[in-house]
Amino acid sequence: METYSFDKYIDQNIRYPGPELRDGITGVVIVSFRVNTDHRATDIKIVNNPNENLIKSVITVLEKAPATFAKNAGQVYAIPFYFEVTVQDNHKIPDETGIKEILSKLTAARIIVLKKVNVRGFFYADYR
Repeated sequence: METYSFDKYIDQNIRYPGPELRDGITGVVIVSFRVNTDHRATDIKIVNNPNENLIKSVITVLEKAPATFAKNAGQVYAIPFYFEVTVQDNHKIPDETGIKEILSKLTAARIIVLKKVNVRGFFYADYR
């Protein structure tokens, strides 16, 4: 599966919600979705729910994703989105409790878990 254009789209369009960024709220949003015949994300489901505004940010960016981001219609994917805040060289990392177990269960269910951008997950939001 070609993921570069999707990576670039995510990087340019995902938004860290203002109140969460200001308050230093971090989290990992895991979503699953099916790729329809038009190569768009459909059946978007929240697998891990750390914060309502972080979820809205992820869903919005997936709903507007270009049709070219995936080629395999009918395939189910899962993506972990990591939101982390860096303020004056101090890192506040998201609570990852249970994330590995959640991802392993998804993989066992024949869902492809995308992990590309960094070692911890598919997308990493880091604001200074």
